Amino acid sequence: MHRLTAFLPWLLLLAAMAAVLATGNGYYVTVAMLMMLWAILALGLNFILGYAGYFHLGLGAFYGLGAYGAAAFSASYQMPMIVALLVMPAAGALISVVIGPLMLRTRDLHFAVATLALGMIVSDVTNNWVAVTGGPMGMGGISRPGQIGIGALSIDGATTSGMFIITAAIFLALMIVAAIARRSDFVLILRGIKSDDMMTRSLGFSTTRYKVAAFAIAGAIASVGGVLYAHIVQYISPEPFTFFAASFQAFVVLAVGGLGSLWGPVLGSVLLTGLPEILEMDPHVKLLVYGAVLLIVTIVLPRGLASMGRVLSARARASANAKTKEKQT
Repeated sequence: MHRLTAFLPWLLLLAAMAAVLATGNGYYVTVAMLMMLWAILALGLNFILGYAGYFHLGLGAFYGLGAYGAAAFSASYQMPMIVALLVMPAAGALISVVIGPLMLRTRDLHFAVATLALGMIVSDVTNNWVAVTGGPMGMGGISRPGQIGIGALSIDGATTSGMFIITAAIFLALMIVAAIARRSDFVLILRGIKSDDMMTRSLGFSTTRYKVAAFAIAGAIASVGGVLYAHIVQYISPEPFTFFAASFQAFVVLAVGGLGSLWGPVLGSVLLTGLPEILEMDPHVKLLVYGAVLLIVTIVLPRGLASMGRVLSARARASANAKTKEKQT
């Protein structure tokens, strides 16, 4: 019974994807792809923030790295999307490994400010290095994948539905990896670091290596999101990768969904990305909604939407126990 319950969210996710694709509505399919993008960003952030407890506010830098790298490979060198999907996450992880040991010497507010500064530097570079990034005008000419597969099993990546299938496949793969990692010793040690860094170090674990690894995983997954964004939209400019447009929203999606949970990124993305898009909210209104939802969830469900089932179950048991005691008395 427990195993069936564990598989239920996966079945619901697959059913929701199939239902969106079956509608054939380009707008709904595009909104679903955006939800998966934000879930991917939150999924990466979960490793360094949800498990290790480090507030990474520069995720937009790696998101932008993946997008601009994909744009360069596609528009300038006419290379297929798979090249960017292989190269840019590796680049994001490598950069994280290089700068990670320096940045992770700090913690709490100092680390948050350091990563915020990183995002601001990258944002400034994308705005002013016109020869490479196109500056404020951005970069276009990004082509989607062509025909993938053979015969009846082939999909046309150039279409919206085909790009949706590619995005969904990558998203599901990352979710499976995250589900496996969540039960690993690696994540267990990251949780120990979050709880008590000194104690974990005293047990013989090199906490710096684990923190750098979590930082690198977050950068790599954010770069994957950037590659997908570039090929979905087929045009990029600096605005989507700024702090408020990327890093802050990814943080809110994860915080609302549930830090350290597998399904938190998905729930947070559905609530904060899907509903505002379907309701066609103004961008400024979205920020207000994000703040209000974050405040409400923090007060009512401190562990996020993913903990709602446990909270309701605990309340139901408490109510049942109270009624049983009343009957006995």
